[in-house]
Amino acid sequence: MELDDLKYHLQQQAPAPGEQRSADDIAALLKPRARSVVDKLKLSLWFELLCSVIFLIVAIVVMCTAESRPTRIYFGVFGITSLLFCLLLGFLLYRVISLSSTPLPVKKNLETIYYIIHHFSRRYNQFTSLLLPLCVALLYGLIYQDMVTNGIEPISLAEQWPLLLQLLGYCIGGALIIYFIRTWYFRKLYFNYLKQLRECIRELATAS
Repeated sequence: MELDDLKYHLQQQAPAPGEQRSADDIAALLKPRARSVVDKLKLSLWFELLCSVIFLIVAIVVMCTAESRPTRIYFGVFGITSLLFCLLLGFLLYRVISLSSTPLPVKKNLETIYYIIHHFSRRYNQFTSLLLPLCVALLYGLIYQDMVTNGIEPISLAEQWPLLLQLLGYCIGGALIIYFIRTWYFRKLYFNYLKQLRECIRELATAS
């Protein structure tokens, strides 16, 4: 039920003169819409968890089968990161499910869920912004260390500048592409639903 539909529904069920609709009545009318938004947020968390588990499995397989030492270390690092992310998503999902199924006041539950998902999505957004340069820096360091270990003379710093400038260009181009994809991705998974959840909280606050 959209917000305009809800307002129309409230007007149609307006109390008779002298009768005042209680906050509990408003909460009861809002509950189906709020539950729908929370269910969509739970689906988003399930989707993220599934993607993280798949990446974790891929990272473990590559780490165990790759012949190149830098490749094994590279996927090992991100395998550990994926494992930690799976644990975090599992905890968040558990918290949202618990809050959405408890008999506490509706407004308090929605505010807690909004706070959890809002801060998670912000930190997640910041982390993904740093991911590309971290990946490039880690890969560069691993290749350099592998060359030294195998007795290969690394090229001088003066000769590395063209390569570093090329990598910088790739990073900037990749960052722009990731920015637009990430913005669309987060809007679909979290921001649109957080906006709807905030509207529900505002309606409950007005009614109380």
